[in-house]
Amino acid sequence: MTQTIQIICNLRSGAGQSTHTLQEVQSLLQEFQIPSQTHITQYRTHAVTLAKNIVQTNPYDTTQPVIVIGGDGTLHEVVSGLYATQVLRPIIYVPAGTGNDFHRTWQANKSTRDIVRHVLGESEPTNIPIFLHTDHTTGVTDILLNNMGFGLDAEINIEAKRLQKTPFFANKLTYKLSYTAAIWHSLKKLRPVNLTISVDGQEPFSINQVPLACVMNTPFLGGGIRLDNLVEPKKQEISLIAFHDITFTALIDLIRRVFITRNQHLSSHVKRYTGKELRLQLSAPIRSHVDGEDLGMVQSDISYRLSHYPFYL
Repeated sequence: MTQTIQIICNLRSGAGQSTHTLQEVQSLLQEFQIPSQTHITQYRTHAVTLAKNIVQTNPYDTTQPVIVIGGDGTLHEVVSGLYATQVLRPIIYVPAGTGNDFHRTWQANKSTRDIVRHVLGESEPTNIPIFLHTDHTTGVTDILLNNMGFGLDAEINIEAKRLQKTPFFANKLTYKLSYTAAIWHSLKKLRPVNLTISVDGQEPFSINQVPLACVMNTPFLGGGIRLDNLVEPKKQEISLIAFHDITFTALIDLIRRVFITRNQHLSSHVKRYTGKELRLQLSAPIRSHVDGEDLGMVQSDISYRLSHYPFYL
């Protein structure tokens, strides 16, 4: 492979870890004698634009991979941008974020060298399942790689990002602890809503008093928390886990189950559903996120369906 490899990198990811990772990737490409061009993101959603621009320069090339360096949010933006062009150039993802849920799910125990070697063309990309979600209140469709959370999950996500900007958490040793700390800071923001759910076109049903719900394509929540241990991404199914009617006693029990026994699915305060299609309606505005990127307070009517995207794993 002699074509110039395009790199999209978010240098703000992972408390500076992405700078070191970019240097490592560039060094490996030089070792492999592969020319590269690096594009640095400057603002949120910039990676979407960069990905689209890369396709526009050569819209007929569907085989040349794009290297992405950053966290799950950066990866989400690149996949979203490329998917929108309908030119599904394969992605080589090198993790450099805080949670790295995609890496934990699909690339566990692989080093940067293991991942970057794919530029040599010694293997074929793998089509992995992703979700398409359409918000029927806005008409907007986007992709989902790892998870989309509503309520406490999203509050924890935004609180973790706030903590990461404080002196104590703004270094490599304590950066990843921000998610654990954010849980305790966010518990006071439990604001339950009612959900109306339809799975695979069946009759809708309701779950009331839900402070946390998450559509999952990976077992992990930001920072490696295993929110849903039963998720199996290779089965290509959409999973929804909802926590409901949470009293103080139930909350303590659920914390124990999530972090210690990992059997939260057995709790009477947890409901879980899987299918090929899913529709989710919220009764009131609640904070939400997709792949770690805050969506703000939304009152959504969202449908999900399966799709796929090529990755070198």
